[in-house]
Amino acid sequence: MRAALRWARGLVVRRGGRLAAAALGVAVAVALLAALGSFQAASRATMTARAASSVAIDWQVQVKPGGSAPDIVSALRGTTGVQTALPVGFLQSPGLSSTTGGTHQSTGRAAVLGLPPGYRATFPDAIRTLVGSDSGVLLAQQTAANLHVAPGDQISIARPGAPRAQVTVAGVVELPQADSLFQRVGAPAQSQPVAPPDNVVLLP
Repeated sequence: MRAALRWARGLVVRRGGRLAAAALGVAVAVALLAALGSFQAASRATMTARAASSVAIDWQVQVKPGGSAPDIVSALRGTTGVQTALPVGFLQSPGLSSTTGGTHQSTGRAAVLGLPPGYRATFPDAIRTLVGSDSGVLLAQQTAANLHVAPGDQISIARPGAPRAQVTVAGVVELPQADSLFQRVGAPAQSQPVAPPDNVVLLP
């Protein structure tokens, strides 16, 4: 025991610098491993949140003709994993038209969505305002270009079996999640639309 202590004392006296350098190297290596472990743990903790943040809204529920939308929305809100659900009206219009600057423009089929109050607050990433108001009658950017209209102009919406509806445009918007918004519910992946519709009207 005494011999070991003498040897250790002599080592410290004669090779103190080397021992300090070795101890410092070990401490740096341990600190590096601890930092890597902490980084990995933090990455795992935030990986799911980062991945989910870019996922589009899941529009997979479609009410069949004759179904009760309020009952279905109520059932959805009580389903595990569903954070919120809102009813959205959907109409396929035969076409839109406008008269601006002495010229008349018309489009082919158009998708008309009826959005409930609070929709944009609930799903803030679904609609991005480009020009005009955040509420009221909103046109997709491509639709506004097709009709040559801007906020304040009027457009006409054709309705199957009913007179055309005249509305005033309040704003022009972009739909970042249009692919998810206009997918065919229940259809195989191969039969999904190649691109979302060019003509889209959002109504309150």
